[in-house]
Amino acid sequence: MNYETHRAIYEGRIGRMFEPMEGALLWMSIPAQPSLIWQSFTYDLDTHATYFGIKKGCETRHVFFNESAEGGIVQAVNHGRTPFEGKAKFSIYNLDATLAGTQEFPVKLGTAQKMKLGDVKWPENLSKVHFMKAELFDAAGKLVTDNFYWHNRACNPAKADELRDDNKIVRYDDLKDLDTLPKVTLEAKAKSAVREGKTLVAVELRNPSKSVALMAHVQLRGMKSGKRVLPTTYSENYVSLLPGETKRIVAQCDTAQLKGEQPFVTVDGWNVTVAKGAMVGPNEIASPDAKEWAHQKGFGFLPKPLVAKKVVRINCGGYNRGNFEKDPGFLE
Repeated sequence: MNYETHRAIYEGRIGRMFEPMEGALLWMSIPAQPSLIWQSFTYDLDTHATYFGIKKGCETRHVFFNESAEGGIVQAVNHGRTPFEGKAKFSIYNLDATLAGTQEFPVKLGTAQKMKLGDVKWPENLSKVHFMKAELFDAAGKLVTDNFYWHNRACNPAKADELRDDNKIVRYDDLKDLDTLPKVTLEAKAKSAVREGKTLVAVELRNPSKSVALMAHVQLRGMKSGKRVLPTTYSENYVSLLPGETKRIVAQCDTAQLKGEQPFVTVDGWNVTVAKGAMVGPNEIASPDAKEWAHQKGFGFLPKPLVAKKVVRINCGGYNRGNFEKDPGFLE
């Protein structure tokens, strides 16, 4: 939720860049409270999916999906100081990861310019919940960036009047089918190097399965203690991999932050795990079903028991207000 909503804020802005959108202002984006909602980064300097969604949406050269009232368009933007020329590829996959359709577009952008590449051609018999991948290539055919979405076409902005009803939003934008994705065990390996007081850990993730690996998240820890190394910067995170796809993530921290330990990388995700290796292993406390949860690894609070509700309205500011609930985890 954090990744999707924050990427959308910035992609919505660049989709209307200067016509009339000139900027976006986030309120309460960096509060000190230990919350999991809305923060760009947290009180302990860890980085949530929010940060990486913003980073993706603010890329210098970016290709993205815009769910317009006409049925959806593909756009590209160049924030760089030099013009850009190349091509874009937009692919749609069914929930089972089979390719449903592909489109290609020429891209020619000036500086600080956006452009519409074309309308989305929706395949017939597309699964209700599906995936979309946008890729941007330079003139030499080298991949510049990619962008991955999970989507339900039933949620269409053309129904704006109906979508003011919260219950209809939930019904239209139903993504429950993501719960049926098979578990994917990624192939993972890592290597580290020390340079000028910094430790760099390069992690390579590969999806050997026939299913989509959704939102793979890597986290740098001490090998012996299992404690998170904070702060750590990541080249990217919360990445999704199609069958056979490989992603490389580089983590960097001050060597002193490791406190004499060797680096170790844990991996978790929506439907993702890894086998334990010399430098990489599964994040065993990431699952809400884990018997020993995060409080034993440095957190100071426990999650509340989950109570099923048809609609949840969260007040990110803290206290209960009207029919809004407070953000759990603080102000007890």
